[in-house]
Amino acid sequence: MALETLQQLGQQLDSGVFPCVHNGGFVRPLESAITSTRGEETEDERQRARRSATRSRQWSASGQGSSCGQGTRGSWPSGDASPLVRPDLQQQYREELSAVRDAYPKSLAWPLDEGMLLLVESALIHGLGRSALFLVVVPRDTRRRVTSWGFWGSLALPGSWIGPRHTNAPDGSICAFELRDGTWQQGDSLVKLLDLYSLWAARHLHMERYQRWPGYQSVQHTFERIVELRPDEYCGCSNSDKLYKDCCQSKDQKTSQLAAAIQYANSGFGSRLPPDCVNDFLLHRKNHEVIMALTTA
Repeated sequence: MALETLQQLGQQLDSGVFPCVHNGGFVRPLESAITSTRGEETEDERQRARRSATRSRQWSASGQGSSCGQGTRGSWPSGDASPLVRPDLQQQYREELSAVRDAYPKSLAWPLDEGMLLLVESALIHGLGRSALFLVVVPRDTRRRVTSWGFWGSLALPGSWIGPRHTNAPDGSICAFELRDGTWQQGDSLVKLLDLYSLWAARHLHMERYQRWPGYQSVQHTFERIVELRPDEYCGCSNSDKLYKDCCQSKDQKTSQLAAAIQYANSGFGSRLPPDCVNDFLLHRKNHEVIMALTTA
């Protein structure tokens, strides 16, 4: 059943259908998209859909939605307000903690003068026995980005880092959506942000099981496409809705891989790994201010 759910998620994402995230971080296919392929819904299915509506969230994102943009964190989209320190934003996030704990019961929070740290466990796929752990740094200074890292494991037993696919350089932080699409911006719901991370981790599970990233993605650098993309994945160039084999693969294969690698490195990309202090925090829950300072302008 778990693998069937994972497969359905991949099929829906490939079709541009975004799944629901239920309390606890359970990611499930959008039921209406499944039942529409079976014919008329049964009364039991309609009742189940109504029951789940109060405890599930399905986000319809702009542009490429929750597909990933990879790479170093650039500037905010041009339409955003001027960055500033907002005490009201700090208060807003603190008031959201009850909603975060309702949606993700296995979570810890540390409100600090500079912002907030969250450590959140997400169950992902029911029956698969794999959970994800997100360390989220939420600054109150809007000149600094919300920065997060994803690991397999739980609050009690953190595991290995989730990456390097669809993480930022050089710190290995989560890249769960394309910033330019405005999918999530500072001041938006923290629960929505955690749901996007849960979907990101579920897509990693799909890639691990089926060896391909499901759904659209943003992969603009030639070298990154050459070394990471499979022919049957969506290409990711300029919002492409074509598979890599039908889009840039032929052109990329004619490019010198060495030259592409040099260009990639000169653009500020390269190895992607979490800082040592992030791994240390997961184990010891100390030096909160050091983690808070990792957010970048």
